[in-house]
Amino acid sequence: MHLRRLDLVGFKSFAARTSAELQRGIVVIVGPNGSGKSNISDAVLWVLGEQSAKAVRARKPEEVIFAGSATRQPLGMAEVSLVLDNADGSLPIDYEEVRVTRRLYRSGDSEYLLNGSRVRLKDIIQLLLHAGLSPDSYTVVGQSSIDELILQRPDERRVAFENVADIRRHQLRLNDTRSKLTSTQANLVRVQDVLAELTPHVRRLKTQADRAQRAEAFRKELHDLLIRSFRWRLAHAHTERRQAEDESARATLEAQHAEAESTAGERDLRDVDERLATLEERFSELRPRAEAFLEQVRVAERSLAVLRERLASTTEQKSGAEAELLRHHGLLERLAEEATEAARAAGQTTDGDLPDDASRLAILQAHLADETAALDAAQAERASLQKNVETAEHGIREAEARLTRTEQHLQSLQANLAVDQARQSDRETRLASIEQELASRTTERADLDQSLARTRDRLAAAADAQHEAAARLEQAREALRVTSQQADRLQGALAALGATDLSRRDDAELPPDWQAALQDLPVLGLAGQLATRIRPIDLLLAGYLRRTVVLANDEAAREAHRRLTTRLAADAPAWAVLSMDGLLLAAEGARPLERVGDEGQSVLADWSRQVRRLEAELAAAEAQRHAALAEVQTARDSLDDAEADERGARRAFGEIEAHLIELQRAESAARAEVQELQAAHERAMRMASQHSEERLRATTRADRTREELAVARRERDALADQLRQLDEQVSAIGERVGQARAEMITVEATAGRREAERAAREALHARIEAEMASNAAAREATSARLANLRGQEAEITERESQLTRELDAMQAELTPVERELESAEARRVDLLAERQLTEQRLGVLRAAERAAHEVREARHVAAQRATDEVERLNTEIAETAEMEAETYGGAAWAEQLRLRFDGLAEPLEAFDLEAARRRIATLQRELRAVGGVAESVVEEYRELSERHAFLEHQSADLRVAMAELESAAAELETHMRERFGEAFAAIQAAFQECFSELFGGGEARLVLTEPDDLLRSGVDIVARPPGKKLQGLLSLSGGERALTIVSLLFGLLKINPTPFCVLDEVDAALDEANVQRFANLLAEFARQIQFIVVTHNRATMDKSDAIYGVSMDAAGVSHIFSVRPRSIAASAPAETVSAVGAVNAETNRAPKGVPSGEL
Repeated sequence: MHLRRLDLVGFKSFAARTSAELQRGIVVIVGPNGSGKSNISDAVLWVLGEQSAKAVRARKPEEVIFAGSATRQPLGMAEVSLVLDNADGSLPIDYEEVRVTRRLYRSGDSEYLLNGSRVRLKDIIQLLLHAGLSPDSYTVVGQSSIDELILQRPDERRVAFENVADIRRHQLRLNDTRSKLTSTQANLVRVQDVLAELTPHVRRLKTQADRAQRAEAFRKELHDLLIRSFRWRLAHAHTERRQAEDESARATLEAQHAEAESTAGERDLRDVDERLATLEERFSELRPRAEAFLEQVRVAERSLAVLRERLASTTEQKSGAEAELLRHHGLLERLAEEATEAARAAGQTTDGDLPDDASRLAILQAHLADETAALDAAQAERASLQKNVETAEHGIREAEARLTRTEQHLQSLQANLAVDQARQSDRETRLASIEQELASRTTERADLDQSLARTRDRLAAAADAQHEAAARLEQAREALRVTSQQADRLQGALAALGATDLSRRDDAELPPDWQAALQDLPVLGLAGQLATRIRPIDLLLAGYLRRTVVLANDEAAREAHRRLTTRLAADAPAWAVLSMDGLLLAAEGARPLERVGDEGQSVLADWSRQVRRLEAELAAAEAQRHAALAEVQTARDSLDDAEADERGARRAFGEIEAHLIELQRAESAARAEVQELQAAHERAMRMASQHSEERLRATTRADRTREELAVARRERDALADQLRQLDEQVSAIGERVGQARAEMITVEATAGRREAERAAREALHARIEAEMASNAAAREATSARLANLRGQEAEITERESQLTRELDAMQAELTPVERELESAEARRVDLLAERQLTEQRLGVLRAAERAAHEVREARHVAAQRATDEVERLNTEIAETAEMEAETYGGAAWAEQLRLRFDGLAEPLEAFDLEAARRRIATLQRELRAVGGVAESVVEEYRELSERHAFLEHQSADLRVAMAELESAAAELETHMRERFGEAFAAIQAAFQECFSELFGGGEARLVLTEPDDLLRSGVDIVARPPGKKLQGLLSLSGGERALTIVSLLFGLLKINPTPFCVLDEVDAALDEANVQRFANLLAEFARQIQFIVVTHNRATMDKSDAIYGVSMDAAGVSHIFSVRPRSIAASAPAETVSAVGAVNAETNRAPKGVPSGEL
């Protein structure tokens, strides 16, 4: 491996790009003093990673960049590259040629490149250490390095020995390991601090997560019970509907059968009438024979027949009137039931739904109008920003044009001073453009002020709406809480009435022995004293309630019951303990509530009605709470949207404000620049010698214009970002407008449906009332007609009796006629009897027919009621699903209910509905008791617990890593100690050998200052030149010290040779004889190591394989040219020697601008 090429640009005096192709062996660099020879060795040291400016002969890092001269401008960057031949693989990288580059910018930024790729300095140092190359090794040795080695303390001198022992990279690894160990310890402390902070949070969240899991279990059980109860009720409703439909069908068949039988009876009656008519004809035949004698008999008989017919007709009319009266009575009962059912169905839909829907519709319409206005405003703002983007792009194009004009003006400044006037005109044009843009921005700022005011108004309106909705929610919650407490107290009081004896009625207050027993418990008083909170209690329950003590909670009630049971005598009056939560604990032996009587039954009924009323109020309050919650959420959403719009407007306002300030600054700068150009133009006209300075100022102005162009481009990008954000806001507002419109359509449809249902129910109720009034009037008319018929029947019966008596008298007188007509009369009587029986049977059949029709109508009504019950249950399921989904279950709850109940027709299993209802109420109370726990608590607990477990695992890993790092550090120290000891012994021998060769004898030794601590021991040097005694390095003469250090240098190279070594005038302090020995030793080592030597000694030049000359032109820029002395010496040795001497004797007489190349 060797150094193939060295490239420099902008480094110290090498302003132009300079390359030097280097070959193996000895390369000598010569040139006059001050030409820049040592800058080459500084460049090699700098590119190897040297961080000290002093080491490269500079006060600060930026001084290595070419600083310019009177005729050449300074550069903004220094770059040095080493091209290494890595064909032997000395560097662990898959390249045969490795290019290491270092750059430094005048801004202070620097970068390192490896084969054109940016890398870290650490990567460069670790890679080059594999070949023994580093800035603090003996790769680059100058005259100052020789002096430093002489003057170094023993502990500073050991660095060179560490490089030879190849433990520098191990030292870096050890330092890195110790740094990692320190960092690991700090990380462990931080992890433990975080764990200490997280542990209480994890415990707190675990408690909340347990509550959330309990609530989730309650919700699941509640959902399951609701589903099972609804399924059971719905299945039974379906069953009842099918049974009612079957019974209706059977009643229809029975009615049809009764109609058929009634028709047959009427046919039989017609047959009897026909036979009677025949018999009458027979009588007509007999009448002529006894007409005269039987005239009176016929008259009597006709009268009797007429009376009987009237009687039969009256009887029939009476039966019809009675049947009609019964029918009207049944119809009135059915209409009353329908009216009750309609009233109950109407009561299920509260009158407040329509006003709520109307209010909600108005709110949605207002919200839609607001969102539409916001959409229009956002679109207008988007159009404005689009115009701003176009304006900014136009400004960028103008700035680019100005930059082009400025650069052209800079190039032509030396040729034509008149260009200054054109530049002044361009600046004035730019000033006008800035003023125009400033006016545009001012207008835009005014528009943004108006938009911000509108957004603030929307924000205030949304905040007011949220406050109003929150107030309504608080009112609903308070009403729900009060109603729940009243319902619970009434339920507890009703339960207490069923378990306590009411026979004793004493009006005593809390007895002293009770006060002693309950003195430290939260006693609220006697139930009789607190009864006024529910309703005025009558004397029936006063005795019991005055022996019932009320406490604040269940736990206190149980403790009071235990104490009273222990302290009170067994024969004490009956007593009981009641908590405000409804827990009732009675004394042992208390009789249940018996023989309450009418007054007590009235009280119980009144309390039961109050309980039902409070339950209805509780449901209404719950519905109001849900509505208020929805309004609060809507108000919050509106408030969030308004706040987001305000933040966007504020952000845009701030950006426009900042841009205005920048434009004002740019305007001031442009005006100042115009004035400066005018003054510069006048100065240029007066003094042409200042042309160079004017060119520098033009360069500065071009840079500033470029910066302004970059700022304008960033402004354009920012405006484009604003435009994209506004596009997103417009899309979001459009989505919210669509949602508001869909919700408004839904609310309008719901309001219309409810209005139609209420109108239908009112029409049904009016029709039922009209029918009831009509039937009542008909029933009264029928009753009057029935009374009239009964009177007529009595009169006819009386008349019949009278005619019968007259007929008996006539029969006594007309016995012969009777005997004659006896046979005919007997037949006639039989027919009349048969007719009467037939009429009676027909009346029964007609009554059966009417009854069948009534049963059919009743079954049809029952079937319709069963159908209505199924529909009511479906409605109740939907409403319950919506309420439970909003309160507990999430958006999929209603869909789950619908899927579970579709197509259900039969009961699935035995089910205790009452027990399920009690359990549902218990679960709802449990959910209220658990309270609201955010759904994110479980997820937060899981994430936090995972983080806690992860940190604990990390803590354990960090402890393991610390142990591993400590073990690795110990292993590295042991290895470094062994390597340093072996290398020190080898260097000792090589140093002695090189010292003897350079001095022609003598003795030199290396001494460890701390032999027991090889990792910290310094290295001292003692030497004995020939003919002298052994003494320290500082005791030797200057030449002896230099030669001793050179001996040490060659000893180090012999033990651990580097691929190349740069020697900068290390032979300057040697005399001619010692220089010759130095050159001989250099040639011997050159078989293995590539040397780049800066020297003035001819003996060293004679050993070289290539010579490079360095010269400096009049502009202060160094150039390199090469000479190959061996090829020239073969043809003309004398001329070569003189040419080389001429190079050293040259004193800045090199031609101006000599390029690198071979002479």
